[in-house]
Amino acid sequence: MSVTIEEVQEYLETQQIEIPPSMLARLIARVAKFEDCFKEHGYDENDVYFIYVYLVAMLGLFGADGRIRSQGAPNGASRSFQFGSLGERWRALRDMLLQVDPAGCISGLIPPDPDKKVHCALFVSPGASTDFC
Repeated sequence: MSVTIEEVQEYLETQQIEIPPSMLARLIARVAKFEDCFKEHGYDENDVYFIYVYLVAMLGLFGADGRIRSQGAPNGASRSFQFGSLGERWRALRDMLLQVDPAGCISGLIPPDPDKKVHCALFVSPGASTDFC
């Protein structure tokens, strides 16, 4: 089961995430590579649909971190932008994905936590180098 670009765009619009259709098609195709895993673990059509939509939204988050609230127009209409925490939005989508993909079929596609800090040190001395990550 695959989803259409229109189905994914409908959800993305509710989340104020804009992804060009050509990019959406490629993201959907990337998720489709895991269809065998979904079937192997007995996922029903609804779970597979949510996996597609939530994962594409998560991948799209990294290109769009603003939410439209309202915007000005010549007729007096206006909209403002609300920028939410990327980490909070990432965690919410990750949690939804974990619920619909308990077998972890697509876990390799989930981007790393944007709030997770990495600490590393590199020590270099004549003749030797050591890293501690």
